[in-house]
Amino acid sequence: MEEDIRLDVLNVEIVGGILTPPVEIIVDEENIAQNIVVIKDKIVNIGFIPITVIVIRDNRRVIPLAVNLPFQKETECPGACPGDTVMETPLQVEAVIIQPLPNVLTPIERRPFLAGLDVIRVKIILRTTITVVRPVIKSKDGCFSDVNQDRCKNSTPLTITLPVPTPDGG
Repeated sequence: MEEDIRLDVLNVEIVGGILTPPVEIIVDEENIAQNIVVIKDKIVNIGFIPITVIVIRDNRRVIPLAVNLPFQKETECPGACPGDTVMETPLQVEAVIIQPLPNVLTPIERRPFLAGLDVIRVKIILRTTITVVRPVIKSKDGCFSDVNQDRCKNSTPLTITLPVPTPDGG
């Protein structure tokens, strides 16, 4: 997931390709909030990552901004169906990337407030392990079959309204 943050809000500039004063991003891994949904052949993980943007001014750390970065990731999982149980290891931050982008011009319909402004693009790479399980029956000859053979038969698209994500995954 990535987000653009305006440098004028932080009172930071890009000078010679370098952020001046320097900026660092602190990720609050303990409070990453998410919901997990199973749709046919996919696991959808959606939520937000709380971050704090810190500007280092005169060797002091100034905290000008705390925000929640939204994320959504679909993971292909052939055979997964609504009703299956998902177990996931806690999300771990693998990398935080800060990219200064001068004079950004984004499409007007997407983010008109970024047209022609200096921003930093903050990208957070997360890692997890997902396991999907469902009830099966073992026949006397040792073959396994689904308890509900029709579990993936749904002719209409699902509409799912999720609760506000919380750090405990609820």
